[in-house]
Amino acid sequence: MVGTRGAGLTHLSANGEWKVFDTTSGLPDNFVYSLTSDGQGGIWLGTKSGLVHFTSNEEWEFFNTDNSDLPDNSVSVVVSDVHGEVWMISGGELVHRKANGEWKIFSNDEYYYLNDLISDGKGGAWIIGNWAGPPDYSLSHISKNDEWLLDDTDFFAEELSFTSDGLGGVWIGGSYEDSITDGSGYLAHVSNNHEITNLDVSSLSSAAVVNLTSDDNGGVWIETTGGGMSGIEYYGGFNHLTVGRKQSGNRAAIIVAGGGNQEENSLWKPTESIVNYLYKMLLTRKFVNEEIYYLSPLPFADVTGDGGDDHVVDAPVPARQLVTEDIRLALEWAKKRGPLDQPLYLFFIDHGGPGQLQLAPLTYLEADDLDNWLDDYQTTTGNQVVLVIDACYSGSFLQPLQAPNRAIITSAAANELAYFYDEEGFSRFFIKGLWQGRSFQEAFEYARSEQNKMVGG
Repeated sequence: MVGTRGAGLTHLSANGEWKVFDTTSGLPDNFVYSLTSDGQGGIWLGTKSGLVHFTSNEEWEFFNTDNSDLPDNSVSVVVSDVHGEVWMISGGELVHRKANGEWKIFSNDEYYYLNDLISDGKGGAWIIGNWAGPPDYSLSHISKNDEWLLDDTDFFAEELSFTSDGLGGVWIGGSYEDSITDGSGYLAHVSNNHEITNLDVSSLSSAAVVNLTSDDNGGVWIETTGGGMSGIEYYGGFNHLTVGRKQSGNRAAIIVAGGGNQEENSLWKPTESIVNYLYKMLLTRKFVNEEIYYLSPLPFADVTGDGGDDHVVDAPVPARQLVTEDIRLALEWAKKRGPLDQPLYLFFIDHGGPGQLQLAPLTYLEADDLDNWLDDYQTTTGNQVVLVIDACYSGSFLQPLQAPNRAIITSAAANELAYFYDEEGFSRFFIKGLWQGRSFQEAFEYARSEQNKMVGG
């Protein structure tokens, strides 16, 4: 999709066909300032005449000052995530439209001017604003619950750009009028826990950083620009700062987002959120996309939190609900990767029953079938296997799956329920422990402790 200033919205399909949407086809205004994916096959638009939602069914939803709490019809920036949270800048004010349709408007007393914002991937937003114009830019971070997590951290530059790092943090770059000649450009990284790292720009093709975009692997592409003196032609460059790139050795991981994405599955949103968090953790553990097999009933996943599809879902193709054959094929994929330098990791999250894991409505993976496929995989490759199962009664898998060189971690005993609250649960705590550098055993103990706190145990 391409938004224009005066000519509406244009869509280029995968088969090369162009389609134009404008005021004659339902768009309220031909001035489209901003657009972002809704994570469900549709898009959100910021226009001169309000906020617009164009659904995957090609239906229009309009929000303006007459039919909503939108403070101003001019929506200059809009960002969203797959959970329906939408942040925008409307008439210079920060606005949050929550998934339940509730609106929250933040007075622009908070900032003199709002420049830009991006999703943090968890329903919140990172915001760039300033009090009195450049170079007094400030970075803030607000949660989906409208709590300020980071407020007014100053970055001094006359031009500023920022982008998600794909891991919950942001990259920030900037330049001054004299950056080209005096090397005074700016590049910094702010992690998801708000640790700020200033980076040396002297090794870039130019110190004047003008644009950034994530490489979806923790690193960043940096566009710089420069200029000579006495009529020397303007020049620029692209630089790639890599973080967490693939190490030597052979690895493999399988992620199963189970249960099905039907509306009746109350665990789907937590499942989707946690498996995307898991994917990001694997990136920090030096995995790359080719080493991760991601099973989901949805054809897209927003791992980086920028509202778009990161093209990491591997199967099924075309998209549909999961079946048991998908699990067998995933292990066939792993088998083709041959001997590994560490165990094969297999993660499952969603509903479960005694000796069963729910893949979709009325579709279950039986413990005996999984055991047979794992036996075949290990006999063929000689690899170790680590299974992490977060589901009710997941402990019932311990005995039937028990085998040499196989470790099984479950979130519940054979007769216990698993608990999720506000997209938190055993798996997220376990993944967080691994992200923080804990061993699997240490991460398990940490997750068990945090889970007990969550349920009041």
